[in-house]
Amino acid sequence: MSLGETLCLLLLGHVVGDFYFQSDEMAIAKERSYAERVRHGVFYALGMAPVLVAIAIFLGSPLVLAVVAWMVLSAMHGVIDFMIRPRIKSMTHGEVQAFLLDQALHVGCCVVAGVFLAKNASRELSPYWAETLVWTASLALCIVPSCVLVKLLLGSLRRDAAFPGGFRKDAANSGRAIGMLERAIVGVLTLLGQYDAIAFVVAAKSIARYEKLKDDKTFAEVYLVGTLASVATAIFLPLFVRWAMVL
Repeated sequence: MSLGETLCLLLLGHVVGDFYFQSDEMAIAKERSYAERVRHGVFYALGMAPVLVAIAIFLGSPLVLAVVAWMVLSAMHGVIDFMIRPRIKSMTHGEVQAFLLDQALHVGCCVVAGVFLAKNASRELSPYWAETLVWTASLALCIVPSCVLVKLLLGSLRRDAAFPGGFRKDAANSGRAIGMLERAIVGVLTLLGQYDAIAFVVAAKSIARYEKLKDDKTFAEVYLVGTLASVATAIFLPLFVRWAMVL
């Protein structure tokens, strides 16, 4: 039985389909258009397909069961997006809570499918490919999904802070790129067990903003929240993936 490997593969497929195959523009349009939700559902199914094939080929799960799991996961993703997500948004206060609940439902579906598939799996990955999966899933989680979470977390803080002039688009894009690179580096250091080196990454980022941090207390507080949230997710997610692999 390879429950951990099955779960990590399904989680990787979910991340690819729900985040890497969905741009910010698509995410915004999806909230207003049923056609965009359908299009996203198609992309999600495309993102999940390779991992179900991998589960059938490399873990020995029957192909018929893998196809059934793919169809059910794709259908449940549509149900959550079309029917459950609007209710979650109306019942929760804040985008962060809605995002976390939405993702918890998606991950829950992957867990159920993973248990079902693992019971019928006949093989396990070799140590090399198992470690490759850990690294791939960890970095995939650290870069874009964490970026979305941090962005939502900082959104309300930035609005409450009411920075003069707001944020320029080019500044926001550079900040996104810096954050993604930061989480990738912290994720790699976590997987290597080099926790002391993480402090240098945070210090280097802070030095570049030293003057702004010193002169603007509000900016410093928002910056601190964003940095701590970014680093925390980049440490937690690889540790979670490595733990899940031994289930």
